[in-house]
Amino acid sequence: LELLSSMGTRFRLKPDTVSYSSAIAALSRTGNWERVFGVIGAVHPDATGGSLNSFSWSSAIAACERAGDWQKGVALFNGLRQSTDAPLTEGVYNAAISAAGCGGDVAQAVAFLNGMEGEGLAPSLRSYNACLKACERAADWSTAFDIFVGMKAGATQ
Repeated sequence: LELLSSMGTRFRLKPDTVSYSSAIAALSRTGNWERVFGVIGAVHPDATGGSLNSFSWSSAIAACERAGDWQKGVALFNGLRQSTDAPLTEGVYNAAISAAGCGGDVAQAVAFLNGMEGEGLAPSLRSYNACLKACERAADWSTAFDIFVGMKAGATQ
């Protein structure tokens, strides 16, 4: 983070999308969502030219999950869905499904899976597995069976 914040003063470089995404991904691996949110708050596209991409957002959601605060990751994703310019890709959806799955929130995981399909995104094997993780944690075998049926009906990637 020190390098990111000193890019302009020490190196006369402006942080860009890659810089921000790299910092968020590194912090995400530690589960330090507070610092991830600090980086997100420091992004000012007009001033720096940098912006957040789908990798940034999926890493931020994953940081919340790794910290055990999966609800915060779900809330972040729900906020992104309300934003018109947020890049909601398969990776971002998978991170949200995984966060819900971590908490055993089957209804939310399935809602995200269905929302993905509603956005024209094809759920992948990773999407379905994250939903199944939620079912496992909640011991919801009926929904797990329904997900397996859905996997079979759709062409999983």
